[in-house]
Amino acid sequence: MIDVTVDSLLESVEQIAPILREYGAWSEQQCCLAAEIVDALVDKDFYRVWFPKVYGGLEADPVTGFRLFEAIARIDSAAAWNLMLSASAATFAPFFPNGLNEWFGGSKGVIGGAFNPPGKAIPVHGGYRVTSRTPFVSGCHHVEWIISPAQIVEGDDVRRAESGTPVQIVVFYPREDAEIIDHWDTLGMRGTGSHDVALNDVFVPEHRTGPLAPWDAPPKQMEGPLYRYTIWPAVAGLAWSHSVWPQPRSKNL
Repeated sequence: MIDVTVDSLLESVEQIAPILREYGAWSEQQCCLAAEIVDALVDKDFYRVWFPKVYGGLEADPVTGFRLFEAIARIDSAAAWNLMLSASAATFAPFFPNGLNEWFGGSKGVIGGAFNPPGKAIPVHGGYRVTSRTPFVSGCHHVEWIISPAQIVEGDDVRRAESGTPVQIVVFYPREDAEIIDHWDTLGMRGTGSHDVALNDVFVPEHRTGPLAPWDAPPKQMEGPLYRYTIWPAVAGLAWSHSVWPQPRSKNL
C-alpha cells in the first residue's frame, strides 16, 4: 500500500465535498448522518486512516489524521466528528488482542461507542452475558462495531480487585446486537446521531472482551510508530475538535 500524505487526503476530501454539502442538511434534520456521506467517507478509506497496514488500513501518523478531520469539519462538522471518533477507535484495539482479526478483517472502520457508564457482564461459558445502556454513540445507525465497558457481576455482587475497586472489562459487539434508543434531538451537531444504544442480556464471546487496564505492549499487528502512542491520538483528536473546528450548524439559530 502506498503511504498516504496530507495532500493526497485533502485532495480526496475535495472530491467528496459536493456530497458532504448536499446531504449535510438532511443529517441535521434527521438526527442521523446521511448514508450517502458515510458511503463517501468509506469509499475514500477515511474511516481506516488509523487502521493497521497489515489489515489494509492507511496507518497514517496522528497529525495527518487531524488534518483530515479538520478538512472534513470545514464542510460538515457532524461528519467530521463521527469520522474522528470511528478512526480513533482503532487505537483501542489492543484491549482485544484475540479479536483483532474480527475487528479489522474486512471492516470498513465505522465504529462507535463510549466508556461510561459501565454495564453488567455476567460470566458464562465462552464469554459474558452483557446488559448495558451506552449514551452518546455517535453514528450508531451506521457503525459496524460498538465498544462499551462493563463490570463483572457474580451473583448479586460486583467482582472486585484486591484494592476494592470493581473489575471492569471492555467489550465490542455488532450493532445488530444492540437496540438504538432514538432520542438525540439537540440544537447543534444533530447530524452526529449520538443516540443511546442498549444491550439486553446479549452474549459476548471471550475474544471480544479485554480488561479495562493499560496494556504492556501493542499486539504484533500494531507495532508501528502510530500505536506506540496508545490511545493518545483518540484523546488528542477530541481536544483538536474542540479547539479548531468551526461551530456546528443549528436549524434553530
